[in-house]
Amino acid sequence: MRCCLTFRKKTIRSDARFFESAPVPWPAGGSGIENPAICVLPDRQNFVKDYCQNLQVLGSFPFSYRVWNERLLEIMRLNAAKLLIALVIPLVLFSHHMYREDGPLNLSMETLGCAAIFLSAVGRIWAAAYIAGKKNREVVVSGPYSLSRHPLYLFTALGFIGTGLALESLTLTAIFLGIFLVTHWPAMRREEQHLRASFGEQYQAYAKSTPRWWPQWSKFHSPAEGVINYPVFTRAVLDAALIGLIYPGVQILEWAHIHHLVPVLFRLY
Repeated sequence: MRCCLTFRKKTIRSDARFFESAPVPWPAGGSGIENPAICVLPDRQNFVKDYCQNLQVLGSFPFSYRVWNERLLEIMRLNAAKLLIALVIPLVLFSHHMYREDGPLNLSMETLGCAAIFLSAVGRIWAAAYIAGKKNREVVVSGPYSLSRHPLYLFTALGFIGTGLALESLTLTAIFLGIFLVTHWPAMRREEQHLRASFGEQYQAYAKSTPRWWPQWSKFHSPAEGVINYPVFTRAVLDAALIGLIYPGVQILEWAHIHHLVPVLFRLY
């Protein structure tokens, strides 16, 4: 006995090719999907290309409610980060530090902030060169991923911390670090669960030998050459360029405070 799953008239992108949907035979009791009703494609729905590249029109169908759930959680995380940063912007614009200008503490925080922002931008480009186009499709274990399981998040954290230090405020540094932990730490845990479920023992062995967070430099290794997904890598470079603009923006804001072009309503440690 065989059952048939019929899709609505819809064109689906997969690996830059287009397939017209048609009745797809499905063996009764087969392992293609857990719940066919969940996988019926709604009209006017454009799938993300990353998910569609593994699409097989005939045979097993890899999409399920988990795909939608993961995508929804990622959108919620990004929007939450943007919202929290937007709420902090007025505090950043109309506040100034309480330390003496050109004092040792002031200069130390400014220097550390500049270095952290620079490392964040360069580090994200470095990590993207290894992970671009491969995220959640394979276990990347070389380059920065041989040092830490989450180098992209590590370098992102440096950007958040560096922004607070560049503003020469320990209060803002703590706030930005809190925003990072609230919006990124749960995402790290979800990614680990997904990779464990997808790659099993392969990822388990990688997780045991590689620290989650702090780099273990003695384990560094990298291939002589590799393949890069240029569109994804280009987006990562543009994101890193925006991170690099944080420090000049902070300096312009400080100049505006000193010359009373922007009012200072708060004094922060």
